[in-house]
Amino acid sequence: MADKKPLFTVFTPTYNRAAILHRVYESLRRQTLRNFEWLIIDDGSTDHTREVVEKWQQEASFPIRYGWQENGNKAAAWNHALKLARGEFFLCLDSDDECVPEALASFKEHWESIPEKERERFSGITALALDQNGAFYGPDLPKSPLDCSPLALTLRQKAGCETWQCYRSEIIKLYPFKLIPGYRNYLPQSVGINRVAVSYIQRHVNHRLLIVHTDHQVDAAGHLSCGMSARASLRHAPGYRVAHLTLLKYQIKWFPYAPLRFYRAAANYIRFSWMQGFSVGAQLAELGSIGARALWLAALPAGIALRLNDRLLELKEST
Repeated sequence: MADKKPLFTVFTPTYNRAAILHRVYESLRRQTLRNFEWLIIDDGSTDHTREVVEKWQQEASFPIRYGWQENGNKAAAWNHALKLARGEFFLCLDSDDECVPEALASFKEHWESIPEKERERFSGITALALDQNGAFYGPDLPKSPLDCSPLALTLRQKAGCETWQCYRSEIIKLYPFKLIPGYRNYLPQSVGINRVAVSYIQRHVNHRLLIVHTDHQVDAAGHLSCGMSARASLRHAPGYRVAHLTLLKYQIKWFPYAPLRFYRAAANYIRFSWMQGFSVGAQLAELGSIGARALWLAALPAGIALRLNDRLLELKEST
């Protein structure tokens, strides 16, 4: 029985957050469903994170696994966790947040509400969030449950909200982040979500299971694991470029629902691609579809204008 795989792997990436990591720990101690493991990936912390976790490993009533890596970014930590996760379901609970006591039990209940013969279409369950004061963090869904891709929820249903995803491990392990060689900064989670959403939908529910702390930002601009600086458009260009590329490459079918959003994505894709030295031919080749290439052509003037503005900023800063 000791080797039985857990139902959930709760993954927490962390970097120098020993002082607030207890939020996750305490909320997991309160879970009404006990069939889970906590997998912590330490992204090169220089504080006493390891010592804190080792103490919890000795006293906790649930398995706590600790992995360390050289400082990279959250995407690298995510990939590391995918390799180590043992649970049937995989969810990321950030090191500065927490969850309600019934979170895991509710994810299980919502998954089991999907008829068994239909489950192969789903990558998992998406829930909503509260803030640290108990207020709704983002609006309710138009209806619940709502079975669609995350982008469809945002575009077709006109509903933008803070969400928390629980994935089937066997599915999400097929879609690790494609890390950019030599780049350790911001890589949006949408890079992975847009790829998953090509083949699978999520069941979205009006159930607020995540607690987001909005009153604490730890060195958001100062380290490689979270946040962005005022010069993010230049410093995080490789990450932004890939984010715009995945939207255009994998989700172009949603263009009619948000043409301006896709136009902006195409213009910024051109801008950041040139910033990274990608030729016109290389850009068109990786976009793939005729629709994405047509949008690229339409957005070319805007992309040129954005890149010229960047060059002016670069010249101004260098003088």
